[in-house]
Amino acid sequence: VLILGDSHAKHYVDYFTQNKVKIQIISNNGTYCYSKDKCIASKKYFIDPITKKYGSLENYFNLIDNTIAKQEKTVPIIISHRWYQHFKDNYQNLEQYLNAGIGKLISKYPDRQFIVVGSVFGVEAIDNITQCHMIKDHNKYLPTALIDTLNCQQENILFDDKFRLINNHIKAFTLHHPNVSFIDPNPAICKDNYCRLFDDNGNPLFSDDNHLSIYGANFIGSKLFEALVMSIQSNQDQLNETTN
Repeated sequence: VLILGDSHAKHYVDYFTQNKVKIQIISNNGTYCYSKDKCIASKKYFIDPITKKYGSLENYFNLIDNTIAKQEKTVPIIISHRWYQHFKDNYQNLEQYLNAGIGKLISKYPDRQFIVVGSVFGVEAIDNITQCHMIKDHNKYLPTALIDTLNCQQENILFDDKFRLINNHIKAFTLHHPNVSFIDPNPAICKDNYCRLFDDNGNPLFSDDNHLSIYGANFIGSKLFEALVMSIQSNQDQLNETTN
């Protein structure tokens, strides 16, 4: 698989690696950047490392094109971003930004299979859990009776509807492209408006306020990409048999 995006593109690397799926990844933290005039929602301090590393934005875009060109047409291209943070203040321009960004890329390769992964829940939920621990561990003022009632290891937290909203926008956009599939990661951890914060063994699904931990990547990744991995492994087995 080829994975494109920001830091959220790195979420599922461990999952694919552990399942012996070869990956290539092109990601740059904090950026939604697919054309020179459409690096929107990307602060200058996120863009500067791209130009420093590749020489220019054009070189970076050429790298993406050249990497795609080198892949067999059967190789899925996964696009994963922190969509909510990029577009939460730009809903009125969202379709325009999507068309000028990933839409332009997708349209350039109509014979390629793209998979767009939606925003994963967690931004404010994990922050609340962190604050809970800080209060319990460093409290100097609140009564002990009140502190004792705080449950920092709560297994579920109320799903924030803003993640459903942004993912519905992204999904609606992908429906205009027959070569694109949309995957919402939240049903893997959310049910009946509540989302879990730990896997079945009690390991945290998140490493901070929005990034998946290794446990989260494996837990969610297995639910999102199991069929894809099985298909890739089956194709590889058939290729090996043909070669032999």
